[in-house]
Amino acid sequence: MTTTWRWAHGTLMASAPPPMRGEVIALITTSVALSILPLGLLLPPLLALVDASWAADTRSCIALRTAASCGRSYPQLALGLVVLVGWLALLAHGIRSLSRRSREPQHVLSLDARGIVAPLSPPRKPLTSAEIPWDSVLAVRPTDDRRALEVEIRPGTGAWLVSGLQPSKNERVDSGTVRIRSGDSRTDSAVLEHFSVRAARGALAHATSAEDAERVARRAREVG
Repeated sequence: MTTTWRWAHGTLMASAPPPMRGEVIALITTSVALSILPLGLLLPPLLALVDASWAADTRSCIALRTAASCGRSYPQLALGLVVLVGWLALLAHGIRSLSRRSREPQHVLSLDARGIVAPLSPPRKPLTSAEIPWDSVLAVRPTDDRRALEVEIRPGTGAWLVSGLQPSKNERVDSGTVRIRSGDSRTDSAVLEHFSVRAARGALAHATSAEDAERVARRAREVG
């Protein structure tokens, strides 16, 4: 996964392709399960016709849930082909949908002169995001999950875990770590560490900060 950085209205925003693994697995599982229907309708008449050298009066039986439906093989074969075409259309629609979503980057975190704003990873309902002032950032570390970062809070300062729908549920964090969403934790941690330095932070007020972020991320990728 590669994070893209862009600047707008005093905020440096990171976006990345959405995680697709779960959706791909769901599509494959659903497609395999649904394939039982067209195969169950196609195979009996097809095998019967092959055995009968495609005779017009060939009959076959299709196993249903509680009984078997017997009849002429050619109409059964036609029904099976119609269902197969429908299954293929559903599969093609699912693949197109996944392909379209994979090309639509999602917002993952924002940086401005005040600090870091990012969704929690994972969300802790009703808490959904974190607001971390720069002075509270002691260290930023990648995690084993490439889609998440750990921000260590400087003792004696603090950060807020925020509920978008229930502000009264907001929580203050005075120490420890906060786990936030990331596009690529290895390169994003390098970018956040870079801007956590006061001398570099002033660039966040300018559009050139996006170029700075891309340069730092590229160097982190090269280092490996």
